[in-house]
Amino acid sequence: MRICKSVISSVICIIIAASAVFTSISASANSLDSVTSAVEGVISYKSTSLGAKTTDELLNNLSSQAGTSASDWYYIALSLYGVNCRNSASVSALKSTVNSFYSGDLADCKVTDMQRVALALLACGESITDVNGHNLLADCTYNRAKHRNLDSQGVNSVAYALLLLDSKNFSIPDDAETNRTDMVKMILDKELESGGFALMGSSADTDVTAIAVQALSPYKSKDGVKGAVDKSLSLLSSRQSSDGSYKSFSGKTCAESTAQVILALVAEGINPASDGRFIKDGNSVVDGLLQFKLENGAFSHFKGEEANNIATYQSLCALVGCSRYMRGSKSFYDFTAGTPSNTTKVNQAINKKTVSAKSHSKTVTTKKTKSKVAKKAKNKADNKQNTSPTESKSVLKSTSGSSKITFTKVIKAKKKKPVKVEDSIEPEAIEKDESSSDEAEFRRNRRAEEEKKTALYITFAVLFVCYPVLVVVKTRKKDEEASDD
Repeated sequence: MRICKSVISSVICIIIAASAVFTSISASANSLDSVTSAVEGVISYKSTSLGAKTTDELLNNLSSQAGTSASDWYYIALSLYGVNCRNSASVSALKSTVNSFYSGDLADCKVTDMQRVALALLACGESITDVNGHNLLADCTYNRAKHRNLDSQGVNSVAYALLLLDSKNFSIPDDAETNRTDMVKMILDKELESGGFALMGSSADTDVTAIAVQALSPYKSKDGVKGAVDKSLSLLSSRQSSDGSYKSFSGKTCAESTAQVILALVAEGINPASDGRFIKDGNSVVDGLLQFKLENGAFSHFKGEEANNIATYQSLCALVGCSRYMRGSKSFYDFTAGTPSNTTKVNQAINKKTVSAKSHSKTVTTKKTKSKVAKKAKNKADNKQNTSPTESKSVLKSTSGSSKITFTKVIKAKKKKPVKVEDSIEPEAIEKDESSSDEAEFRRNRRAEEEKKTALYITFAVLFVCYPVLVVVKTRKKDEEASDD
């Protein structure tokens, strides 16, 4: 009886542990799929709004607003998602913006604007230490004090200075006005007594606190940093709403605040989709952000509202950061490591709505087309004895998830003559290039994920079978020793 109880208890423990692991694996996979789908949804939305049908067209069209938040954050997010953003029109427009900074007094420029443009230039593969003869990096980070205090815009301007410097591990000269230690101290000096950070007032702001965590994360070995980060994370955890989202200073949950928290967690190496500290009523931070996603792929500022530009590009950044974390890459603002190319997938996302619309129109005419083609083929077969008509079907899957559309092709094969193909409609589908490096990399990653899952399944299966046997053997041995005594 005692043996049976031990075995049953052991089996129950194994089942619970295995279920937890399998649930975690499944949740992680589902989260990555949801995040990737949302990233591509934003890209599709932006491409549609700009009338772009390819990545090059998207970049060209973004150049009309290069140097502003409306475009720069897309360069940054797309580049870190794995898109080659080298685009002459965009680079030219960004450099023109830099020229405008230097055409007047740098003290009058918002340093955060300079920092954003610098990140956009990095995203486009350009140098930021020599932009038309100007050292943009120095003037918006370690030498900003020559023109105006680096913290003139509060925590944000110092935080983004650190994020920019760390984005490619830039070195700071010995004679710089401000070094990294100085910048870390500037941020810590603005920490509130109750924890967290704000641009003004004594109540911590969710967005500013999250941005401070992103900047401080690499410096936790310095005095006071780990404590400040831990307090900020605790604060953010306590402020999370039951649906997983976060409130802004207005008192309402919004996409932007939720997005910044995701970036903070990713910077800290915390999984925003599964960490228990950031799950409320079963809803993770990722779940919270996706609640602001609209059918057209954009994001709203508040729930129930229309698409909002700021909410959309900040959500894109957060989703890209989350995707990078789930695929094993570094934090969002990191240009030091190569990113697997996602250009093919982005082109698919760009064309998603176009193909879907074309598929819908073809659904209406498919039956008539099939009938006409079949009738035409039959008539020609009756008139020409040497012609042997054959039919082949081409299937187009609608990207919007609708049913398959079948097109009938009539192929007339004549002896010793080239094959002729007659078809009133040529289906337009997005084909994956199986030999492309990015697709191959994607498939390798997926195979690796599947292999890891399989290994875990086998391990738990072996434990499930063997552990009860070991318990029985051990229990019997104890019984034998007891009987001997």
